[in-house]
Amino acid sequence: MRRLWIVILVVLLGSLLSAVAQQKAPVLKAKPKKQPAPKTEVGGKEKKKQKKSAIQTGEAAIDQLVAGNYQVALDLNLFLGFPRGEFKENNTHVGVGLDGSLFYHFPRTPLLVGLNVAFNTYGTTRRHVPLSMFIPDVTVEVERSNNYLIIDPVIRLQGHLGWMSAYAEVGGGLSRLYTKTTVKDLETDKEVLSSENLSDITWNWWAGGGLGVVLSSGEYDPAQQKWTSNPLLLQIGFRWLSGGEAEYLTPGDVNVEYGSVSYNVRSSRTDLWVLLIGISLRE
Repeated sequence: MRRLWIVILVVLLGSLLSAVAQQKAPVLKAKPKKQPAPKTEVGGKEKKKQKKSAIQTGEAAIDQLVAGNYQVALDLNLFLGFPRGEFKENNTHVGVGLDGSLFYHFPRTPLLVGLNVAFNTYGTTRRHVPLSMFIPDVTVEVERSNNYLIIDPVIRLQGHLGWMSAYAEVGGGLSRLYTKTTVKDLETDKEVLSSENLSDITWNWWAGGGLGVVLSSGEYDPAQQKWTSNPLLLQIGFRWLSGGEAEYLTPGDVNVEYGSVSYNVRSSRTDLWVLLIGISLRE
């Protein structure tokens, strides 16, 4: 019985192999590849020329900067801020502080672009008091200042004629008004403690101009519109500043009584007339 099954299995395998051998293998036809359009030699050359021209233009601009066909200007001024409008009704104190501007002078133009920072204090009060009710034998100084900080981008047009200089400028940005109380050591005048009583941020914009006089020897090249040496100028400037509405304190608006404190907070626009007196450097 076992031999019969072996014979049948061999016959079936032989028939299967014969059928497989008689079948033809299918023929696969390869699809023709698309040939990319040949690049024209003229188009390639034009692209290379355009790329080379752009690189040369960039290199020329860098060479112009490296060659020194630009200048940096630095202004340092005494800042006097005179309140006007609603701000003057609430505060009659003139702000006194410092003003500084750093400019980039574009080559062969009268255009300068930079950043202006001005800080002024429009009132300070001082008093000597015991350190505390438990330490009455130690006296300290309490100083309270009312401050006006301005940070603005600025654009200036400036021209020179001989030993004279004139400019017009516009700027705008942010103003911060804050009142700060500081405890100081009477002997060393060092700050021991400090705290802000009130702070507010608003916008501002302004326009102005000024005149300058060359103090040190300097030569100005009208064709290049730049100084060929580094001069020192004495400048006087004026600004009309429009400030946004803010909350602030003035001298006398902080009341301290029997260990408690109260504030007379004011709110108005913060407009100023500004007078600047200082020096200008060219590098």
